[in-house]
Parts: sequence; C-alpha cells; structure tokens
Amino acid sequence: EIHVGVVRGFTRRGAVQDGNRLLLKVRDTDGVDELTMLVDRWKRDVLKEAVGGLVARYEPMMGVRVNEIGIKKMTTRWGTCAILAKRIWINHALVSFPFACVEAVVVHELVHLLERNHTTRFYMLMTHFLPQWRESDRALACGIPRFC
Repeated sequence: EIHVGVVRGFTRRGAVQDGNRLLLKVRDTDGVDELTMLVDRWKRDVLKEAVGGLVARYEPMMGVRVNEIGIKKMTTRWGTCAILAKRIWINHALVSFPFACVEAVVVHELVHLLERNHTTRFYMLMTHFLPQWRESDRALACGIPRFC
C-alpha cells in the first residue's frame, strides 16, 4: 500500500517514491485535478517499467519480439495486442492489482504474437509459459483489486 504526501511550494511538479510513500511536489495553486494528473502519470510510469521488465524476461522464452509497449486507460480490456505492429497496450488500472495479474496480462498479450485467437493452442501456450495464469484471470474477472 502506497501512502501519498503532498508538499507545496514547488515551481515544477513531480512525484517521488520512497519505499511505500509517494511524495507529490506541487505548486501552491495546484488543486485536485493537478494532483490526480500527477498520480496518474506516476502510476503509468511504474506500470510501464514493470511491463517492460516482464516483456524483456518473456521475449526470449517465447521467441517473440515486441516493438512498442504502451499504457493507456481502457474500459473493457486489461490489454490488447496489435499483432502486425508487434505492439502491446496495457490498461493503466492494472497498477492497482498484484504483480501476478500484470504478469498474466503481459503473457496473454505476448501469446497473441504466437496465436492470434483464443484457441485451444492459445490456452496451452498460456499454461506452458505461465502455469498459474488462471488464478490471476479469476482475480482480474473480479475487477476490484482489494476484493480479489
């Protein structure tokens, strides 16, 4: 769990994480919108770093190559894969879920580079590369991180 603190009086906004504390450095005039934007940007950066590490770990195992990784707000999907462009997009909301859930979504999108559709082969590949993926899938189906 991350605890957020706010320090005013800065000319440049920024977010600095120290352990489980996130310090938001903001202007004296900043309001809720600016604080929200700063936290969202920090979440995106943290998630992109984690996803990048996972992609780097799984690419050689799976024999695939990703050209681009993106983090964005999505309302109906945890991730998506542009197969021809070899680009994966990950839902920014995953930052609130356990790492195992992020890993399952990343592996899911990478498997699409090997098998386009959700076929029997697709699920066999999921199980091969991440045997415990179904546990994370159940947690993601719940949709509320702290209740899963």
